[in-house]
Amino acid sequence: MPVMVFHSKNASFHRVLVGLCATAFFLFCISLQTHLFWSADEVSVEEQEEQWIMSKEPPEFSFVVKLLTYDRLHSLIRCLDSLAAADYGDNEVKLHVFIDHFPNQDHSTSFKPPMLAQQVESKLKESHAILDYVHKFKWAHGAKEIHYRTQNAGLQGQWLEAWWPVTDHEFAFMVEDDMCLSPLYFKYLKKIIQTYYYDPSNYDPIVYGISLQRPRFVPGKHGNKLQVDDATRLFLYQLVGTWGQLLFPKPWREFRLWYDIHKSSNLKPVLEGMVTTGWYNRSGERIWTPWFIKFAYVKGYFNLYTHFSSENSLSASYRDKGVNTKKDAGPDSVLIGSSGIQGLNLWDMRPLNQLKRYDFCFHEVKQGMLVQNAHDIISIVPSFQENGTIVLVNALDFPEDAIRNWLCQFSKFGIRNYMILLDDHGLGKDLSQRGHPVMQLNSRSIEKNIHEISSDNISHITKDLTTAQAVMMVLQAHYNVWLTDISTIWLTNPFPRLHIGNHDMLGFAEATGEVFTGFLYIKGSQRVMTFWRNVCKGILHKGWTIQVPTKT
Repeated sequence: MPVMVFHSKNASFHRVLVGLCATAFFLFCISLQTHLFWSADEVSVEEQEEQWIMSKEPPEFSFVVKLLTYDRLHSLIRCLDSLAAADYGDNEVKLHVFIDHFPNQDHSTSFKPPMLAQQVESKLKESHAILDYVHKFKWAHGAKEIHYRTQNAGLQGQWLEAWWPVTDHEFAFMVEDDMCLSPLYFKYLKKIIQTYYYDPSNYDPIVYGISLQRPRFVPGKHGNKLQVDDATRLFLYQLVGTWGQLLFPKPWREFRLWYDIHKSSNLKPVLEGMVTTGWYNRSGERIWTPWFIKFAYVKGYFNLYTHFSSENSLSASYRDKGVNTKKDAGPDSVLIGSSGIQGLNLWDMRPLNQLKRYDFCFHEVKQGMLVQNAHDIISIVPSFQENGTIVLVNALDFPEDAIRNWLCQFSKFGIRNYMILLDDHGLGKDLSQRGHPVMQLNSRSIEKNIHEISSDNISHITKDLTTAQAVMMVLQAHYNVWLTDISTIWLTNPFPRLHIGNHDMLGFAEATGEVFTGFLYIKGSQRVMTFWRNVCKGILHKGWTIQVPTKT
């Protein structure tokens, strides 16, 4: 009969929860056996705003185009012409043009040689020509405002200082001057706002807007190729767009405050394994996208993207020579004309819960991965890459930062067949929205069932029993278990070098310097389930504790 075997590459064992080792070995040898009630007298302003958003009849909203320009008059003329030619119906659309100034030379702080007088004169002539053109430009669809800066703001300043939503019903469409828009762009965005912001069945606060640019870029260094099926017209992707991005008011205000707090604290928008971190290291505060990418990652927010065939798009960037491009590259997409695309209904938008979601590595994010029983496990296991075995990660009583950092290991090594055991329901909901399978058991209910033990041990035994019952739940779903916890650190993916053989249970621990990795393998067989029931009973009725390996 197979027995429990422990393998170690080092004489020192780390104290990991995956143990259950001494007790499990002993037991295995002797046994094979929530009506919603409104009680507030007054409704807060925030609640009123939320009721408006969730109302059946969407209120009137304001729409403003924020056009950012610098030193490309020919690009600006092309962009303004496309905006003016779009179909706005009888809707009022404001136009705000932000003209950045060329860098002023501060000789006391600048390391660059000062511009010659004729260079300054040329730059002034260029800026004044842009200002004059925008001033004379006829905008027939609403109010026009011009913001001519006195100092150079750069891309970060241009984007971040262009808008502060005055209400939750004001929407900003961000446009850079080398773009062109489809005549249908506004009608499409209006439909998006009505469908995914004001329709209560489709509203989700984690959606921060929509990008009209043709999606092509994946910032994760080890990400998938950006590829969606031909039937997909809309999908959710965490990446912010820069070529035609509609911003929803609440998430943008939240970002601006988050940015202010983090930048004032001298924190950097660094994410391991992201191409954008390299951008930031090279360009620093001249660019803004690494900041929003870090924000969207931390918050678990998503952006809507369109997908049309034959490189068609509702916005196109001509990628003219500028701050980020050294030469003209031509349009990145084919603009959709006023008649749309033959055979395609642009206005058919699927419910939000039917849209696929992708993270920064363009891995599909599966939602609804909150596990509370064996049936839940069975329902989400098909989303795993590996079948037959589940890695159960014990995160009980661990701090949130440690849990989030630890999960980066699974992403780094491409491990997808895991579940996280948590007792923090807020964190569990957030992680499940990000596509992490989360197991949450009712620890209070478990604690009520504990008896015949001293009160001093209730917390410890509740944790042990919760862990044991989580393992039992996976076994009942007829899957094997690799049990580990957040205290372990992985330098590499350990699973390719783990050999199970015919063992019903297998303990594994290794140490490399001060880095320790530990697991307990539990086979999903009927007799192991019988044994594991006795583990649960022993913890509950006799106060057994979980024995773990320790460093010696």
